Amino acid sequence: KASELAASLTDAFSIPASLGLLLGNGSDELIQTVALAVGGSGRVMISPEPSFSMYRVIASVTGSAYIATPRDEKFDIDADALLRAVVQHDPCCVFIASPNNPTGNACDPNLIERVAETCSGIVVVDEAYHAFSESSFIDRVQAHENVVLMRTLSKLGLAGLRLGFLMG
Repeated sequence: KASELAASLTDAFSIPASLGLLLGNGSDELIQTVALAVGGSGRVMISPEPSFSMYRVIASVTGSAYIATPRDEKFDIDADALLRAVVQHDPCCVFIASPNNPTGNACDPNLIERVAETCSGIVVVDEAYHAFSESSFIDRVQAHENVVLMRTLSKLGLAGLRLGFLMG
């Protein structure tokens, strides 16, 4: 049952009991679910690039405009550029991969909080590669009603299982 699987994931990943959990067929389906729920014509989605290519692809599938913000010479997110874009475009969704694919850079949790406080839309923190990082945003998710955290089992050696989950 899905409820039993959700309970097992909650225990295995120390997910706070106050967070809801949505299961999906990997990260792509969860990204698409969020994008379909909030995107569409006249809507904007933002993500720092380079990053996971499906953010851009799925935004276009929903008819949403997609804005890529830059990274600096160390491939860290250009915080000023990201925050300016959020203020200017009022996005329905901001995707932040931490650690990022393909650069491996983790995002400063304080920047995620600043984006969440500035953004009227959903902020998706994509922790697909959380197993390769020393930090996580999981303990801060519940402090922000517009933040969801996404993970997948595919980077833990279970790619064939096609199981991702979104919490918030």
